[in-house]
Amino acid sequence: MNAKSVEPIKYKLAVVVYDFYPRGVQRSQVKLANEFVKMGHTVDALIYSDEGPLRSLVSPDVNFVKVNALSAKASFFEIFKYFLSEKPDAVFSAEDNVNVIFLLALFFVPVNIRCSVSCRVSPRLWAKNSSFFSKQWFLGKLVKLLYPLADQCVVLSSGMAQEYQRFLKVNQDNFKVIHNPVLDDTAENDGGTVSHQWLSDPDLKVVIGVGNLSRIKGFDFLIKAFEEISKDKSLRLIIVGEGPERKNLEMLTRKLGISECVDFLGYLSEPEAVMKQADLFVLSSHSEGFGNVLVEAIGQGCQVVSTRCGGGAIEIMEEGKLGPLVDVGDEEQLSRAMRSAIDEPIDRAILLKSAERFKTSLIAKQYLEGLGFGK
Repeated sequence: MNAKSVEPIKYKLAVVVYDFYPRGVQRSQVKLANEFVKMGHTVDALIYSDEGPLRSLVSPDVNFVKVNALSAKASFFEIFKYFLSEKPDAVFSAEDNVNVIFLLALFFVPVNIRCSVSCRVSPRLWAKNSSFFSKQWFLGKLVKLLYPLADQCVVLSSGMAQEYQRFLKVNQDNFKVIHNPVLDDTAENDGGTVSHQWLSDPDLKVVIGVGNLSRIKGFDFLIKAFEEISKDKSLRLIIVGEGPERKNLEMLTRKLGISECVDFLGYLSEPEAVMKQADLFVLSSHSEGFGNVLVEAIGQGCQVVSTRCGGGAIEIMEEGKLGPLVDVGDEEQLSRAMRSAIDEPIDRAILLKSAERFKTSLIAKQYLEGLGFGK
């Protein structure tokens, strides 16, 4: 006699998506919300703003709940009222300044709601050397006070957990390492292709960088390193993204005399389409909480080079097994690494196999199991 199959329990879950601008945090929260819906759960997306290009990527089965506040710190009462009226089984928040508000609201709510907070930005970027009574100082105090109250504190790497202990005195044993949800169930994304003369030319080798064009992403470092190997006329550099540094970066290519070898594509909602066709992806950041774009490139079987810009990138690269790791700011080292990665590529099958760690379905299950759901 066959035992009756037991239907999995369905939960009401709230996922905080601050806005829909193309940042790693927002992409991860959107993917998490979409995956929870696919698993059959009821999902509310708690949003402060519905503006941004990622809005179109949200599943139509996700319920939008607008938080009527101009900032996270001003949203305490709005969040408190939501918890009292909707009573979700769990809430999934991200980023320290948002996390502390949700934990504070839950402290006063007489309802059992489990809370998972995830830390997506290295605390050394904001907590190190913070001045007395500054916003960063107060945030650090709240993190230390409130994070032990969470049912689950997620960091993106073991290195980040060590940073929270070092800079904020939060015991690293309080943290659980769960990677960002980056890839769909098939490791290789079917996002199509991008029409570009360089990508379709078999005689050219194309290097790409993807991200917000801000100083912390180190695109000036990438351009300078590329100039060192641009004497090889078969090499090209494509930069995908928008940001405040674009004009300065374009000016730098002209100053170095390589503007004809560098193209700025602007923002693409699915940069994987370029990664699929490129010969090499370079993460040139000064600091990264994780490095979603690095995972996306590996998931396309694209060769990768990365700076040692944080524990997340180092763990993604398996300590250098998936491609060269270079010191931040060392242009000569980066030039050599790019040349080496192009001339001696890693077996594509190794990259695709490694990428399976970052499938959204796997990550979503880890988040739920960390709260005692779905075991």
